[in-house]
Amino acid sequence: MKPKHHWAFDLPDQLRRDGVLVDCFIIERQHLFVKKSAAHIDNLKTYEESVIATSVGLALRDAREDSSIVGHRLMGPSREIPGMRAARQLEAHGFVLTVGDMVLLSGSEVGMVRACVATDGNDLGVIVNALSAVRSSSRFKLGHLVDELVIWRAEDLQQCIAWRAVAGGMYEVVHQ
Repeated sequence: MKPKHHWAFDLPDQLRRDGVLVDCFIIERQHLFVKKSAAHIDNLKTYEESVIATSVGLALRDAREDSSIVGHRLMGPSREIPGMRAARQLEAHGFVLTVGDMVLLSGSEVGMVRACVATDGNDLGVIVNALSAVRSSSRFKLGHLVDELVIWRAEDLQQCIAWRAVAGGMYEVVHQ
C-alpha cells in the first residue's frame, strides 16, 4: 500500500472521541521555530516574554512575505505547455497532490495523477488516467487505468487515503 497520510485512519476516531482535531505534528515541530528565536536572547530576566514576542514577530513577518503559505498553487519547477503550466505538485484545499497519487473526483471516480496544471486563467487541475471501476464499495475501488488522459479541476478533488497495484495491472484504492 502507498498511504498518502498514514495518520488519516486515526483522525475519525479522534474526532468522535474529542470533538476536535489536535494537530500534534505541528505542535511537536513548533519547538524548532521557537528555538531559533530563543538562540539570540541573552536577557534572562524577561526571557519568556522576549522569546514569545520574537517568535510572534517572525511568524507575522513570514506570513506577510509569503502569502502562498496556504492557498491553491502549483509547487516546484513548472514548464510551459500550450495554454497552461505543468508541475509535479499542486497544493489545493489544504492538501498536496503529487504525480503518481490517486485522487477522487466528486466522490465517485478515481484517477492517477500524471501532471498538475494551471491554465492561463490560473485555474488549477490535474491530468489523470481515470480508473475504470471494476468493483467498488464505500471504501475501496478496484480497476484498470484507462489509456485516455483527462483534466480534472482541483476544486472537485479529494485525496485517496492509500492505494496499491494488484494482480493483472489493477489498482486497489482506499478512499473515505
